[in-house]
Amino acid sequence: MAWIIYSFLTAIFESLKDVFGKKSMEYCSPFVAASAIRLYALPFIIPLLVFFPVTKPGDKFWLALLIGGG
Repeated sequence: MAWIIYSFLTAIFESLKDVFGKKSMEYCSPFVAASAIRLYALPFIIPLLVFFPVTKPGDKFWLALLIGGG
């Protein structure tokens, strides 16, 4: 049942990201606006590396990437 809440929150945050991205185009170049979205997320993502180990992709990953990318 929690997936309903997560799906609505994802939709809300994605739309807010798009709105603020378009609004920032008035003040800066598109390259700065596109990189700012990633740079603002870094302080939240980097601490997660402490709790979740980085794994190496296996053979099935590359197969799925080829099929999905094709």
